[in-house]
Amino acid sequence: MPSIHIDRYLAAGCIVINDAQSGIPPLRWAAPFLQSWHSIDVPASKSKPKHNPSIGPIEIIGSDPPLHPDIENALLNSPVLSPFLGLLASKWVHMTFSVSSKHPTTGIIRVYILPDDVENRLLPRFNKGLQQLRTRLFQLLDRSRWDWHGHVESPKVDNEGNDNQHGLTGNPQSLLQIFNALSAPDPSPGQMKDLDRRESMYNLLENKVPNLKTKLYPFQCQSAAAMVQRESQTEPVPDPRLPERFVDHIGKSYYVDLIGDTIIVDSAYYDSVCGGILAEEMGSGKTLICLALILATKHIPTQVPDLYRGADPIVRRKVASLMDMAAAVLTRSGAPWKDILGFDDTQGHDQIRYDAALKAVRRNPGWYRIPQPVSERAIRRRSMVETCDQGVYLSHTSLIIVPPNLVTHWEQEIEKHTSGLRVLLQTKTLCLPSADYLKDYDIVLFSRPVFDSIYYTKKGTHQSIRSSQSDPLTAVHFKRCIIDEGHVLGTSTLSAADKTNLQLVMNDLHVDAKWVVTGTPSTGLYGLEHGAQGSLEQNHRVSTGLELHDLRRIGVMAAVFLKTRPWANTNADTQALRVKGATRDKVLWEDYIVKPWALRTADSRNECLKATLGSLIVRHPKLDIVPFLPSVQERIVYLDGSYQDLISLNLFSLNIIFNATNQLLRRPILSKVRHSPGHCQSGTIPRRGRGKHNRRGR
Repeated sequence: MPSIHIDRYLAAGCIVINDAQSGIPPLRWAAPFLQSWHSIDVPASKSKPKHNPSIGPIEIIGSDPPLHPDIENALLNSPVLSPFLGLLASKWVHMTFSVSSKHPTTGIIRVYILPDDVENRLLPRFNKGLQQLRTRLFQLLDRSRWDWHGHVESPKVDNEGNDNQHGLTGNPQSLLQIFNALSAPDPSPGQMKDLDRRESMYNLLENKVPNLKTKLYPFQCQSAAAMVQRESQTEPVPDPRLPERFVDHIGKSYYVDLIGDTIIVDSAYYDSVCGGILAEEMGSGKTLICLALILATKHIPTQVPDLYRGADPIVRRKVASLMDMAAAVLTRSGAPWKDILGFDDTQGHDQIRYDAALKAVRRNPGWYRIPQPVSERAIRRRSMVETCDQGVYLSHTSLIIVPPNLVTHWEQEIEKHTSGLRVLLQTKTLCLPSADYLKDYDIVLFSRPVFDSIYYTKKGTHQSIRSSQSDPLTAVHFKRCIIDEGHVLGTSTLSAADKTNLQLVMNDLHVDAKWVVTGTPSTGLYGLEHGAQGSLEQNHRVSTGLELHDLRRIGVMAAVFLKTRPWANTNADTQALRVKGATRDKVLWEDYIVKPWALRTADSRNECLKATLGSLIVRHPKLDIVPFLPSVQERIVYLDGSYQDLISLNLFSLNIIFNATNQLLRRPILSKVRHSPGHCQSGTIPRRGRGKHNRRGR
């Protein structure tokens, strides 16, 4: 018979039961042998186990001796254990029983739970009903270490010293409080494995960015350096659905997802999102921070994705020169060749230019090939398969999309704060060069209507959305995409059929990092921080409906645009992984964030939201920014009005005088009318005349 050792189970907690609830006769309850631990098992006649048919029944070894059948039957029929017979019979949980020696009228049932990522092949746990029943059982458990050892009247403290009396519930926080409590960015250049990006971070933190005319404030340096670190994907991010780590009574740690009905030993990790939300306060220089980021990493090109690396070796018609072959390797490897070969003359007069090498680099740009999916019929035609592949150029280019009213602002900021940037403006009409020239720009600045028109252009001409001939943007691998005032992305929904044109076009582009730049990620996320004099947060009372609307907007930005996992997981990910215990299945933002927030009962859901926002948002609290800002000088200045201002004021005054005079003249006339015999008093109806036009036919 297959067996599972008791050590594979988690000593999760216990259930305290008295002699009256147990159904055990008093003489049996007082028996001395019940003060030692005995295991509880379910006979086959009571419940049909949900075991693997190909393996058969499973035995649990290494546990305590079995309980007397009569006493075991009484406990299983009690209202405390009878709802969980299916879990016991299927070996998802194991229980032992003992009467407390210090409290003879109290019994303790220890509950052992088998995690989903342990012995899953021997004992599959895909039954949704049993999963929900196990979650219900876990919420009933007392995880106090004192109760586990029989001290039922001691303080309810778990294995980590936390108060266990309230379980997973706590005082709810407002969304504004959570947003204001996010920690300030703390970049760590020493953790960067990429030496070029590490140097860029040091240049930002030391305020020594080449070609940046303006000196940054310290908080701006920290934000820009944190953005460089976010773009490098240096460390995995733990699953936000598992924010709390539990410790069982034998020292093993585990994680619980109450909404997904999952209990696992090893937490799931995801790649950190490449990009995020720059949510510094309005007026704190977010545009300057973005320009500093672009300048600090200007010399670092994009790299071939791991999925396509090494798939297409360079095949030439004839043997090339050694310089051309070296240039091809240099550009395809993603090395910072602009900095090495002295491409930018403005970085220093002592820099040496290698003109011959630069010409070789231009002749051999970095690129990679993306094989396009084809049908089985097309596979039989070799020539058709070869023409379906798409070539994509590597570049140093940053894509910036701004509202029409901010186009002039960005142009002025680029001119004022930077030098040496090659900028392509696409702000009035769409007129893109070929991909071979597009990749040489540092910035491609789009107004949002022009960028949206790309979708209509392709749709109107019935061209493929990924055709490089119709859209050279799809043939360039961009370093980053910055959406200014990106909170408008939250106006759509999480449904794939309700995406905006901007999102539809972005889905077909190749971009390393995506940034949403906004001072207000959503409607209700504004106000002073806690502790400030006259704090708006203390008096801030936002309706639950508005907060739910804000949460949905943030979910759209995280899942649809930034592709943050696990919120961007799809059904394809579920089918590919086929592992229930790893919690990598499709996840709905509505189930984990929005619905629990509407109930406002589980504080662990706040931790889930905090973990998600902390991995996305780059923001300094306002109280951290104030010391770096210059002092405010207040002075009253009186300005003489112009000729047009005087005319406007005189006309306004004349209009007021005319209205007042008109009212005074009309008042005696109205008084006479009210006192006339034919005047109708308020609430009365005048008698109908006897004219022929007023007669009513009968």
